[in-house]
Order: sequence, then C-alpha cells, then structure tokens
Amino acid sequence: MKVKIIIGLLVFLLIGSGVGLWFVCQEKGQLAAGIVERDAVIEKKNAGMTEYTVKISDLEKELVSAKTQVKEDGIMIDKQEATIDKQTKELDRLKSEAAGHNAAIAERDAKITEKNTQLQELSDVIRRLETKLGRSAGLIIPTYQEVIDFVAMDFTNKHKYVIPDYQIINFAADLNNSAEKWGFRAATVYLKFTSYQPWYLVAFETTDKGIIYISPTTDEVAPEPVIGESFKLESWTKSYEVERIIIAW
Repeated sequence: MKVKIIIGLLVFLLIGSGVGLWFVCQEKGQLAAGIVERDAVIEKKNAGMTEYTVKISDLEKELVSAKTQVKEDGIMIDKQEATIDKQTKELDRLKSEAAGHNAAIAERDAKITEKNTQLQELSDVIRRLETKLGRSAGLIIPTYQEVIDFVAMDFTNKHKYVIPDYQIINFAADLNNSAEKWGFRAATVYLKFTSYQPWYLVAFETTDKGIIYISPTTDEVAPEPVIGESFKLESWTKSYEVERIIIAW
C-alpha cells in the first residue's frame, strides 16, 4: 500500500513537473516572442529616427544654403542701392547743368527777342524811308508761280549751315535780298516758338494767292504761321507752338 502511495506521489510529481515545465516553456516562448516583437518595434523606431535625422540634416543644409543666399542677396541689394544712389547723384548733377543751360538759353532768347524788336523797329523806319524816297517803287508783286520759279533758280538753299557764321537768319536775309534784286517784293519773317529756337522765313505777296511763306534752307512752301498755333515744315519731324511773329518788309 505504501508502495502504491509512493508511486502515485512520484507519478503526480512527474506529471506536475511536466506540466510546470510545459508552462515554463510556454512562458519562455511568449517572453521570447515579446522580446522579438519589442526588438522589431525598437528597430522600426530606430529606422524612423534615422529617417528623421536625415531629414533634419537636409533641412539644416537647406537652412544654411538659404542663409547664404540671403546674405548674398543682401550684398547684391547693397550694391544696387549704391549704384542707384550714384545714378541719382549723377541725375541731379545733369538736372542742375540742364537748369543752367536753360537759364542761358532763356537769356539768349531774351537778347534775340530784344534785337529782333530793334530790327523790326529799324525795318519799319527803313520801309518808311524807302516809301518816301520811292526806292520800293521798282519792286513788283509776282504771281505764285513766278515765286516758285524764282526760288527754284535761286541758290541760297545750297549754302552750308555753319554755326555761328552762317545760320537761319543769314539764309533768310540772302533769299530776301536775292528776291529784291530779282525785282520781287519780299519780307523777312521772324518766328519765336515756346519750346524751340527762333526760325526765319521769307514772305512774298503774290497777285493770285496772297502772302506765301518760303523756308530759305529748303525752298519749301511753309504754312502760314499763327501765334498760339502749332507750326511745322514738311522737313521737320515735330511741330512747335508759335509765340511771336515779326515781319519786316
């Protein structure tokens, strides 16, 4: 009986030990699986961290590049500002010079106007004297075509325009004198513009078309000048407003 009990106990112990070992093995297996899973998670996280580290490194490089570009742009802007400042100073200098030139031109125009006024007064005196002396009695009033034919044969327009020796006033005076030598009554016409140098024409009174105007440098028939209106020769590229007209017969 004791032997059976002992054997039973041994069997129970063996069975219990086997069951315990089985549970231990199960626990070890689960623990090992958990460790493997944990290692996989850690490895995945490490891979993610590596990727983030690479991205951070790339971003840092981009940031350094951006800072370098900003610095270079700042240097370029400084250079451009320096250039603009230099150009602004040069522009101010040119404006100052232009103002000085404009003042000189205005002074010259004033003197020319004064001289032309004196010329007009002198021409009026001469015309009155010629009328009294009968010197203009030999001059005739031609037809329009006679004026055109005369201008075509005259060589005044062939002269060279040489500043200050031979200018527009010289052209006009020579054409006027040539016309009177030809026997035609002619007048010198002074034009002052608001935004251009003074100009001269030669006027002829015709029997069929009234007073016509000739450009002494080109021989073209000019439009009638009117104060306050634009005037333009065909050979000009721009028109100019007439401010004053003086006609000396």
